[in-house]
Amino acid sequence: MNYKKLIYCLLSVVVLICLTTVNTWAQETKEDVVYLENGSVIRGQVMEYDPNGSIKIEIYGGSILVYKSAEVLKIEKEAIKVAREVKKEKRPNHKVPNTGIYGTIAVGTMIGLGDWGQPIPGITLKGVAGWHFHRLIGVGGGIGMMNLGGPTFIPIFANIRGNFMKSTASLFYDINVGYGIGVINPSYFNGLGMVKSVKGGLYLRPSIGVRFPSTRQTHVFLDLGFVVQSSSAEYEDWNNNPIIEKRIIYRPSFRVGITF
Repeated sequence: MNYKKLIYCLLSVVVLICLTTVNTWAQETKEDVVYLENGSVIRGQVMEYDPNGSIKIEIYGGSILVYKSAEVLKIEKEAIKVAREVKKEKRPNHKVPNTGIYGTIAVGTMIGLGDWGQPIPGITLKGVAGWHFHRLIGVGGGIGMMNLGGPTFIPIFANIRGNFMKSTASLFYDINVGYGIGVINPSYFNGLGMVKSVKGGLYLRPSIGVRFPSTRQTHVFLDLGFVVQSSSAEYEDWNNNPIIEKRIIYRPSFRVGITF
C-alpha cells in the first residue's frame, strides 16, 4: 500500500476543507450596508435591487424593508463585528415628504363659561384632507363637530397648515376658517328662556402644535388653539316673547389626533 499517496490525499482533503471553511466564514462575517440620503444606515442582506425601482433588504430579526432606489446613497459590504449581538434592527423614522396629500383626524375639548358664570366643557371633532405644496404651506378642507355645552355647530372650513421643521418631529401651525352651521339641541334652556333656533356664522380656529416622531407614515400630534364662532339664537322669555340674541363665542381649545 502506498502510504505516501494516502497521506498526500488526506492532507489535500484537509487543506480543501480548511479553505472552504475560511471562505464561508469570511462570507458570513460580511453584511450589506445601505446608506440612505436622509442619513439612515440599514444593515442586513440585500434581497433585491433595481437601480430604477426599489431595493429590498432583510435586516436582523427577519424583517424586510423596502425603499425607493432614488433614496439610496450607496451600498457597501462591511465586516460584522464578531462580538456583535444579533438583534432586531431598529426601524428608521418616517421621512415626512415636503409635498403631497395630507390628512388629519382629531378630537379635542374646549372650556367656556355659561350664562351664569359656570364652567361649561365642550367637545370637538374634525377631519381634514389637503395637499402640501411645500413644507411650509398646505391647503385643504375639512368638516367637524363642536358641542359647546348647549348648541352644537357643524363647521365646514378651509384649512391652511405648514411644518416648521424638516425632521420627523416638528412644530406646525394650523388655521381653519369657514362657516359653522348651528344645530339646536332639543329643549335647550340658556338661562334666559327656551331656545327655539340657532343660526351659525363665521368659524375660525388658529392653532400651533407639535407632531411626534414615528417610524410609520402616521404621526400623533397635539395642538393648542382658540375657537371663534359667531352665532345668533332665537328664544322665548318668561312671557313667551320672542327674542333674538347675537353673540360671538370664544373658547381655548386643546386637541389630540393623528396626521398622515
